[in-house]
Amino acid sequence: MRADHWLLGYEDIEILPQHAACFLNLCRSASYPYLPLRRTCGEGMIVRCRLTTASRLRRDCAVRGIGLRLLRRGGLPTLTHRYRARFGLLIGALLGALLLYLSSSVLWDIRIEGTQSVSEQYVREQLAACGLTVGTPLRDTDTREVENRMLRSADRIAWISVNVKGTVAYVQIRELQAPESAVDDGIANLVAACDAQIVELKPISGSVVVEVGQTVRRGALLISGIRDSATQGYRIIGAQGEVIGRTEESIAIQIPYAVEQKVYTGAEKCEKSLIFFGKSIKLSKSTGIMGGSCDTIYMMENWALPGGVSLPIGVLRTTVREYCTQTVERTREQAYDEAMVALNAALRERAQDALLLSKTVRVSYSPTHCTLLCEYSCLRNIAISQPFYVTGQETATE
Repeated sequence: MRADHWLLGYEDIEILPQHAACFLNLCRSASYPYLPLRRTCGEGMIVRCRLTTASRLRRDCAVRGIGLRLLRRGGLPTLTHRYRARFGLLIGALLGALLLYLSSSVLWDIRIEGTQSVSEQYVREQLAACGLTVGTPLRDTDTREVENRMLRSADRIAWISVNVKGTVAYVQIRELQAPESAVDDGIANLVAACDAQIVELKPISGSVVVEVGQTVRRGALLISGIRDSATQGYRIIGAQGEVIGRTEESIAIQIPYAVEQKVYTGAEKCEKSLIFFGKSIKLSKSTGIMGGSCDTIYMMENWALPGGVSLPIGVLRTTVREYCTQTVERTREQAYDEAMVALNAALRERAQDALLLSKTVRVSYSPTHCTLLCEYSCLRNIAISQPFYVTGQETATE
């Protein structure tokens, strides 16, 4: 099919067999442009012409008595007329054309690599402050300028690389590592972090000054960083190693009977916004002013292709819910259950670097509180580094 036929519309017209010769004479005498002809099985002809030519052709054939029959009408004008009542299809076509145009001129996605302790959200916020966000025109994207601004403003990023491929920005970062607490030239003693009974010694360097079974107080010297040699005299070395001690510790948990509880009143407002390439377009808005205390809840629904590829288009739903606070009285049993939950959580946190051996829990009730006192015994490394400084000496290594 010729392109002009589809764009301007066309008609397929059948010429009756007995009028075929007259039709050819008409085309020659009226100087019609070339019309594609093909014969039918009944010695007739089928001609295809544009809509404007077809109307003129029918008039001339009617004057000369040439019989015609319309077989088919097609092309873009016919298609548009057929779906004229479906206005949404036109809007969809326009949006599709706009999306195709924007897809090649703006940034669709930002992919971040190298995050460990910092979150991707933090990196995206810093990039947005430096001018790189979804929806940014590609012609306005200066990756080197973004990198320089990020290194100046983001205090948790030590190195960054931004590369734009197509409509996707690939960001690689290296986080700024906090300097480890170090001892000057490794010169340090190991001392007790708490009161304990020594169970096991694991020295790496230094002079051990305690024995297994000995009870030490907090701050007591465990492994010295100075070694006395009969042949070389005193040598300064960094004390390293572990000292496993049995410690007696306690945790107190106090839960009040009366507690302030948040209760929603049922009044709320909801707004919807279309997020289109980083731009926000409000779709709906609730009127009225909310009084009292409110919670604001944001819910983003991103659209995606069937393959899971995220699109820079979505709907942001913002809900504002009003609440008030009420004083709720708990029973002793409820306060006790909540105290046990808090106690177990605290024990799990403290047991991350220790081995729990035994525990004893005592409960007491006052007119206003439920109190749990947990006394437990555990094994942990009690040695901590304590630096010292000596002038006029050289550090020795083993």
